[in-house]
Amino acid sequence: MSGFILSTKLKKYVAIYLMLHQCTEILTGTIMMKTKANGSSLFCKNGQPDFKNVIDKLNSEYEHTDESALILAYKTAKLYSTCRCCGVGKGVGAIFIKNGKIICFGYNGVSKYIQPCTKDTCIRVALKIPNHTNRDICYGDCAEKRAIANAVSNSIDLEGSTVYITKSPCVSCTKMLIDVGVKKVIYHKVYSDPDFSFRLMDMANVEYTELNSPRLTVIKRNDF
Repeated sequence: MSGFILSTKLKKYVAIYLMLHQCTEILTGTIMMKTKANGSSLFCKNGQPDFKNVIDKLNSEYEHTDESALILAYKTAKLYSTCRCCGVGKGVGAIFIKNGKIICFGYNGVSKYIQPCTKDTCIRVALKIPNHTNRDICYGDCAEKRAIANAVSNSIDLEGSTVYITKSPCVSCTKMLIDVGVKKVIYHKVYSDPDFSFRLMDMANVEYTELNSPRLTVIKRNDF
């Protein structure tokens, strides 16, 4: 099925489903997710990573190579992406580097105000929405968008930065990356239908490069 158009009846069902899901969140409270890194928790309320601690840790592991940055993007996705939890999504990570330092990160997943879904509560599973269609019908958001939200929340200027992403950006994220002044995009694997994203970057004079290496291939095969 190449296309998937929601009928009026189905749209109403989606609206009801979203409303009931959010009501459930209010009644059940927030989820607490825990992870350990060097003996200290990098998560806080609602499973959101502590931004400053994560940035410090990422910089301590950054080897100042493109490959190293992409490896850390994969690590970010593995640790924090809530889209991996539902069993149908794929973790995507994004790392922004400027003047030789990691300044921001993002991963695909839900807002801190929304409870991460599981395979049983994923709206895309419930509605049987085919992959790469109706992307807006999802509780989560793209890694690039969440990284930009992190930058805004922490007063970080992304202009002139290079972003390393485990997959090439979708059209919507490409427009946002251009708007915030990203100068270069380096990715490991191509996302579906990348041609228009590449065209936009060409128009905006944003460099983009696909980077492959044996280490990245092993990481993707083993964990994604």
